[in-house]
Amino acid sequence: MYLNQLKHLKKQNKTIAIVGLGKENIQFIEWLLDVVGFPPQNLILSDKNEVVFEPDLAIKLEKSTKIFGENYLKFLETDEIAWVFKAPGIHSLQPEFVQFRQKNGEWSVTSSLIFFVEKFRDKIIGVTGTKGKSTTSSLVTYLLKNILGLKVEYCGNTTGVSPYSFWTDLDLTPESNQYWVVELSSFQLQDLGFAKLSPARSVITNYYVDHLDQHNNELEYWFCKDQIFLHGKTFLVANEQIKSKSKVLENQPALFFNNHLAKLLLFEIKHGLPGEHNLMNIAEALAIVAHVEKDENISFEKVSKWVHQNYDKINEYLPSFIGLPHRFEKFRTDETEVFVAGKSKKLVINWIDDGYATEPDAVAAAINSVPSGFGNFLWLWLAGKDKGSNLKVIIESVLEKQLHSELYSAEYCGEVGKRILIELYESVGTKQDFEVTTISKSMDDLVKSISQISLDFTAWLEDLVEELKLTDQQDVLEEFEALEKLSLFIVLSPSGSSFDEFKNATERSNWWVGKVKSLK
Repeated sequence: MYLNQLKHLKKQNKTIAIVGLGKENIQFIEWLLDVVGFPPQNLILSDKNEVVFEPDLAIKLEKSTKIFGENYLKFLETDEIAWVFKAPGIHSLQPEFVQFRQKNGEWSVTSSLIFFVEKFRDKIIGVTGTKGKSTTSSLVTYLLKNILGLKVEYCGNTTGVSPYSFWTDLDLTPESNQYWVVELSSFQLQDLGFAKLSPARSVITNYYVDHLDQHNNELEYWFCKDQIFLHGKTFLVANEQIKSKSKVLENQPALFFNNHLAKLLLFEIKHGLPGEHNLMNIAEALAIVAHVEKDENISFEKVSKWVHQNYDKINEYLPSFIGLPHRFEKFRTDETEVFVAGKSKKLVINWIDDGYATEPDAVAAAINSVPSGFGNFLWLWLAGKDKGSNLKVIIESVLEKQLHSELYSAEYCGEVGKRILIELYESVGTKQDFEVTTISKSMDDLVKSISQISLDFTAWLEDLVEELKLTDQQDVLEEFEALEKLSLFIVLSPSGSSFDEFKNATERSNWWVGKVKSLK
């Protein structure tokens, strides 16, 4: 339907517009020109910021209309545009888009993904969720390749790779062993929803609250993600908690996981991903891979049987799966000796980059991924612009670590740090305002060298031991004295967006890693 409509517009010399010229839409434009043969003079290219195209593409687009600046959507008021394809980062419900849809039909402003999803639907595994979608997408890709021996490409959302880069012939027929794992954000799914398209197989890792700067409320946000299974018969693997958040799950062919079922499925399965949240990611990935091979509405029992049948292969390959960068990634370890209460102990300093954790539940998962038990201590770094999320889960997790004397320190930087501090004190009945600094300045002030960190941590431990003595916590003291090794986990898990100091979350994470790697 949609591809035929595009061909029809090409024959009629109609104009289409591409709004937002990031990586995804640039690759879409190249597909339009090189594979579809769409006339460049019938393209309107629009972006709030001026875009400089690569030389070869710039030559091809010489006859295209280019609109840059604050009024980059003004052209939508004209009657000459037949179709609009917008980048996912541009708010889909802006008045200009709403008015255009009202005049030209819901699907007249949509995602560039619609042609790919329409043509290759049966070969697509879509993955979404508030957190864990990139890890799960990578896992599904890795397992499909190594367990089933399939030809698989991972693309979409955070990858910077458009599926159109694989569509080199308009009449392409995929091989029987060819699949695409497409990571999908709420924004991409919202736009696909206007076209009423969903992949044949989908995974939803979880539904929490995020992106309220571009969604009216959490219900709208969750409903956008529901589009991954709403249109056509889609087999769904999902976290059980979405049942309470999605209002459209009736009669959906689905398999739901909770922590208990994930642990049952993974009994004696080896892997190297830290944290309980990753058990769900692994279980969901295995279930969708089983469905690809079986091609039926499989139950938990059938998935368990499939895992048992493939036990040796799974245990051969899964431990080698390396987690993605900036997702609770341990990138440096330092060992030193400290003297506390007159006794020598080994101190292991673990540096963790969890820089893509920009919403509260991801931060709580990071806090809870630090091993519990006295002798394991957390130094948490929170930072960035406030995204307006409910911060209760972070505050509860921080207080839990503090209650068990496992929180060495928490650095509250930027807008979000200030709000967490204010709400943390309010949660214990105290109202107080705070001055906070940036993460850049805080790092400069507090992280000077490994030896300085060791000295500061030792002084804190001495104070903690004295406090334990004063409060007569003899059992904890005895446990501490018996320890030969102490572990300090220094974790960047910011919660806030990066836009107060950095271009994006990747730049912030790379800055953090670079600063730490330069320490002596």
